[in-house]
Amino acid sequence: MGLLPRQRFVLHLCALFAAFLLGPCASAGQGERVQLTVMGDSLADGVWAGLSRNLRADKSFSIRRASRVSSGLAAYDWHAQATKLLDDPTDIVVIMLGANDGQAIRRRGEPRIGYRAERWRDEYADKVHELLNLFAERNIYAVWVGLPIMRTDSMRDQALLLNRIFAATVSGRAGVHYLPTWELTTDDQGEYVAYAELDETGRQQQFRAQDGVHFTMRGYQFLARRVQEIIEAEYLEKRRANKRPEESLGALD
Repeated sequence: MGLLPRQRFVLHLCALFAAFLLGPCASAGQGERVQLTVMGDSLADGVWAGLSRNLRADKSFSIRRASRVSSGLAAYDWHAQATKLLDDPTDIVVIMLGANDGQAIRRRGEPRIGYRAERWRDEYADKVHELLNLFAERNIYAVWVGLPIMRTDSMRDQALLLNRIFAATVSGRAGVHYLPTWELTTDDQGEYVAYAELDETGRQQQFRAQDGVHFTMRGYQFLARRVQEIIEAEYLEKRRANKRPEESLGALD
């Protein structure tokens, strides 16, 4: 599994965002915080906690907790919920869900669709598309965090199925990055592990919770740093490239 990079994420992120916000911008004025919303299930709740801890000293971010424990796409209307949430200013959405989606899909006024049926896969992918379309319509950059390896076979199969749907649905879309976490949470043989080296100390630390699904706080901070890498490497770069000519900060080379 990959170790955390040794560079100082928070300092780099703060410097880059500060440089960007010094120039005039239609969506963010000078000194305005980047609005980041974390939505999804209890796994997303942990990622929110990890981001909040990692970036607690960085005043260029406002991180909103918009997760709903025990929710998912199969039996909860995340599109309706996200539509309401995004009425408030949001620059970036981080979303992680799926642990509760090994069940029939329910849409109001329509028959239930049994889990793993061919139509179930298509309907679930449609729900992912609906959320991504919403983010695109609102011009919101998204990081979709895939599911990690799970300890039990049934949960592992479920995670693999959903990760394939997530990856295929996100593929080719602009403004969204799919972050796979499977290989980040396995050993060299591709098996589940509860302890790993998470930083430069080289010490083995527990990063998965006892249920074999969730993470410890150290584990969530590990995932959050991967999200931070993506925001640092992609979000700012694309924002600069897409700025109108009159908003240019000048040559960057």
